Amino acid sequence: KFSLYGVVMMTVMVALVYAALAEAPLGSLYRFLSAVFLLALLASVRGPGAAEGGRAAGTMGDPNEWATMVLLLAPFLLGGLADDDDGLARLLRMALVGLAPLAILRSESRTALVVGTLVSPACLYMLRRHRGELALCGIAALFAAPFVIDLDTALHRFTQLVANLQGAATVQDSSLEERSELFRQGVQLFKDHWFIGAGPGNFATATGFVSHTGSFRPAHNTYLEIASEQGIVGLTPTIIFLTTVGMTLRTAWKEATKDGDRNRILGVAAGLGALALMAATLGLLTFSMAYLVLGFGLAVVHQARRE
Repeated sequence: KFSLYGVVMMTVMVALVYAALAEAPLGSLYRFLSAVFLLALLASVRGPGAAEGGRAAGTMGDPNEWATMVLLLAPFLLGGLADDDDGLARLLRMALVGLAPLAILRSESRTALVVGTLVSPACLYMLRRHRGELALCGIAALFAAPFVIDLDTALHRFTQLVANLQGAATVQDSSLEERSELFRQGVQLFKDHWFIGAGPGNFATATGFVSHTGSFRPAHNTYLEIASEQGIVGLTPTIIFLTTVGMTLRTAWKEATKDGDRNRILGVAAGLGALALMAATLGLLTFSMAYLVLGFGLAVVHQARRE
């Protein structure tokens, strides 16, 4: 019931955010949100890791969810700052470009590293007018990286994952092993209850999978969670919802006549796209920031379509 209640609450939030921002000027709000987010990024990069192994967890308490937050908000905010020529916006833009990748590396999230690489072309396209700023941020990051992150440690988990997938690792990856088994059991659960599912919130007990710590484990995959717990009945509206969001953003981007509106739409699309990819390894069904960005994005779409 908590998952379903959460979705209802998030839907109400989307409607409220859209209604509040549809006719409001968004430039100053983009700057304010960027400044607040940068404070969290700075604390994450400079402070000691709060999660196991010294991994940075930011404001989320979980390094993977924090990396998801960075991947969602960084492109979204860069889209709003890309065509803002205000001096403050320029500083915020450069700080985001420099700190967001460092925060992802500090989280040591392997999925986030891959997803960040996939969405980076969209961010570079939004900032195509600011090549000088990008070059300056790159140089600054190269000098600052050795003082704020241990690159060998940050990349160790990724290389270990690749070695396990190739069968050449000497140390077993317990996280990969657990998620592989959860995926296999989740698929079997969907086959056993393909129409209506095992019931929302019942994945852990329905599979009966017990981790090395002796506890039941969630699906760690939003799509698998919906499929196994809600079956075709849940998958159908999910597919319709994702398709509708994608088509809405695509149509608005094609119809927009200003570069500023196009970049804002692309930022929303890149952020939500990154979250959709991260959802394949995390349970993000009620990830509230995603719905906040969606409501904000609908306001951006509305303003881009106005004459």
